[in-house]
Amino acid sequence: MNDGALSILNHEEFDEYTLEVTEKTLKKWENASKYNRCNINEDIWEIFCEENNLIITFNFSKVSTNYSTSLIFNYDGNLKLLLKCWVASNLSLYSLRNIDRSLYVLCDYIEKSLYLNKLNTESLSLLFKKFSDNKQKTIAISIINFGFYVEDLLKVEVINYFSKLSFKYNDNVRLLPSTKFLLIFHNKIKEFEGIMKKKPVRVQILHYLIKIWWELSMFVPILPIEAAKLKYKDITKENNKIYLKIKRNKAYNKRVNITKVVIPENLYKTIRKYYRESREYGSSITLFSRKSLPIIGKRNQRLPEYFNRGNLDYALKKYISIVFNSQELENYKEDIKLFTPIVTRHLAIINLVRQGYNSHEIAELSGHTSIFTQNHYSSHIENLIDLDLINIFNAFKYDSDYNVHTLFRTFKKRIVADNELNEKKHDVLIGFCTEDEMKCPVKSCFDCDFWKITKNDVLVYKEVLTEHRNKKMDEIKLVFFEIISLFNMIQNFKTMVEVEKPLDNDLKIKAKKLESLMLQYKNFEQFFCLEVIENGEK
Repeated sequence: MNDGALSILNHEEFDEYTLEVTEKTLKKWENASKYNRCNINEDIWEIFCEENNLIITFNFSKVSTNYSTSLIFNYDGNLKLLLKCWVASNLSLYSLRNIDRSLYVLCDYIEKSLYLNKLNTESLSLLFKKFSDNKQKTIAISIINFGFYVEDLLKVEVINYFSKLSFKYNDNVRLLPSTKFLLIFHNKIKEFEGIMKKKPVRVQILHYLIKIWWELSMFVPILPIEAAKLKYKDITKENNKIYLKIKRNKAYNKRVNITKVVIPENLYKTIRKYYRESREYGSSITLFSRKSLPIIGKRNQRLPEYFNRGNLDYALKKYISIVFNSQELENYKEDIKLFTPIVTRHLAIINLVRQGYNSHEIAELSGHTSIFTQNHYSSHIENLIDLDLINIFNAFKYDSDYNVHTLFRTFKKRIVADNELNEKKHDVLIGFCTEDEMKCPVKSCFDCDFWKITKNDVLVYKEVLTEHRNKKMDEIKLVFFEIISLFNMIQNFKTMVEVEKPLDNDLKIKAKKLESLMLQYKNFEQFFCLEVIENGEK
């Protein structure tokens, strides 16, 4: 459990299944201690805090019915219920004291916001300055977290204001599972392929389900509820490409919002295999089958032919319990706690930002009804991304036809060519070149595919090599922040049509440059750490 402030990201998202999930969560907490009282229908919750042997009281009675009338909200429903579900979603992630404090200051802020007679940067700034510096940080993080939990809850002006605030973020707060864990999980899926035939059929089907969800949701920002609602009939073939229609959970002007994406052939084959084998256990209206899951208890689901978000939660937890051994489950328990189905949505949006998609394109792909939710990601992305995370995105081995299709553009992943190298040696200042005529394709030998080095020279020139690696990382960071700057500039345009073409082109060019730098860094790391030639021989 994290002792710091809340994260700017929430690891759940409010949807039609949330109320049932919240009731189950609170029931578990009530059963955990004789002192705990936390019923969703009650306004006073009492939960025993083992950290300091105190009972923490969450008081929802102070949440006025007129809170939802505040100008900061796009909502006129039961805000108290939303706050209860929000608190419940964070109970297992943060200390009870910090959750209680976040609720308290958030309610305080909402209370004072009722006196706003207009909504703009100036009025929001004046309101914010009424709070102490310490409270300001808690309010900012809490309202962003709450905004992620209930998407489109906050007005555009509020999202803009809080997303652009500058404050020192608590380095101890984990936003996402560690990149080490994510890489391990990705590799577990690949490794399981080799042993799955020895497993029960239901476990094999579960593997296909998780593989489909993982490969799709890491590249298309999809909500867990949207993944659960996918249907096999929404897959079509057009012009030698395979398309999947995703029905978004957010409607636009009460019209059905559909995103159409291209999926690779290998993913389609996995989907077909899953579809055939899962139907052996009965029919299912949704693509994913609840009936084919490993036994999940005696309680029958009221709609067994529909797969829901709760089933996806269960499937992921069950799969982790199968592919990780007991020691790994203990070692990565904090990561596993953070690893919910919503995580890949965050990762997919980050991936689209670093590839050079602009905010309008991301809004369409993620099913947002406005572009301003991307402000959260672009403003805090330095807290959300590192080199290992980019390597996770690059770990997916899609063929050259893989892309995401939007109304605006088909943006293909850069393909790396020819790995066959002539081993003829030409001495250079450090190491040697294997290109016949030494026609240099890049500025630095270290960044070239034809450059090699002996094991002894790695030790001799370790400092020089380390310096180059650090400079390359600085280059990567510089280009990445240039991408973020362009991304933020494009957000100022209200529609895609209004976006200046040179600005958007520059964003794509920078994204390609980032991809090239990342490849150079990755190749250099391989030579530096792994692919060393000993005594001139491989």
